[in-house]
Amino acid sequence: ICNSQAKKGYYKTPSHLLPLISQYLKVDKEETNNYRLLDPCCGKGEAIHLLGEALNLPTNCLYGNELDEERFEIARKVIPNCLFGDAIAELQCSTGSISLLYENPPYDFEGDDNGRTEYKFLQAHYRFLTHNGILVFIVPETILSRAEFVKSMPVWFKDIRIFRFPPEDYPVFKQVVLFGRKR
Repeated sequence: ICNSQAKKGYYKTPSHLLPLISQYLKVDKEETNNYRLLDPCCGKGEAIHLLGEALNLPTNCLYGNELDEERFEIARKVIPNCLFGDAIAELQCSTGSISLLYENPPYDFEGDDNGRTEYKFLQAHYRFLTHNGILVFIVPETILSRAEFVKSMPVWFKDIRIFRFPPEDYPVFKQVVLFGRKR
């Protein structure tokens, strides 16, 4: 079993990068109570909590899901709307009900080594976004050149912007943050 699988795909976004990521996001004051932020792989809830604070969202607008029971127990103390389970098979959400999807999925190949877990997560969750909802997608840069991403991303999203992690963080997993607005 590889290290990613042993950790259930858990590689959290470095905490010091969350304020930087939040600088690219804005919520109009009048919309804060209607805004919904979802993190399908919320870990201990740190990223969604910090993003919610940066966007001045009340905690009842934050939604998380976590597969690991120990991390879930920690996350649900920070995010009241936190579910325990498999984000692909068990996470249920109304289509078009989420304003911002914070997707930092497990980095791995699927069982047949043909597809990527990152794509499977995005494919399962992007439909939850409202029209013009925002995607924050944190993934290794190299997967974005895979055929499934090249075909799907411009169909699903517009106003796509991609930023590399800062030089001191990039070498670890060669990650980028992709921002997109749902078509």
